[in-house]
Amino acid sequence: MVKLKELQTAADVPDIPLSPIMLDNEAVWDDDANTKEDGIGADSLQPMVTVTGFVEGTILPMPSNHNVSEHFSAIELALQKEQASNELNCLHGLIADKSSQYSHVIQNAPTMKVWTRAQTKVKTLNTEILFYC
Repeated sequence: MVKLKELQTAADVPDIPLSPIMLDNEAVWDDDANTKEDGIGADSLQPMVTVTGFVEGTILPMPSNHNVSEHFSAIELALQKEQASNELNCLHGLIADKSSQYSHVIQNAPTMKVWTRAQTKVKTLNTEILFYC
């Protein structure tokens, strides 16, 4: 953690304080936490009852969020382009698989069983295409 803090300071990334959120303490009702395995008993466990925030509500320290130095913007842009390229390549592959299912498997299906399996595969591919879209 010390090394991480040093890198954060060197990169001029500010600390973002988050208000704690109280959650139910599930360890109190967990029977497994009360068993003594590997020499650890329930009395030595200190369950965590606070969380520093949900990930969805956290504003990331990035140049595009204007909370980090602008000299990191070129790195962020390059990473965003690489991620977009990877997503488009996955989408391209899925569309090619779907096309192949229609043109090679469904149209030339010798039995109803092969046709049905190909249709199921197409439905799965549609779900994956929607995910990447």
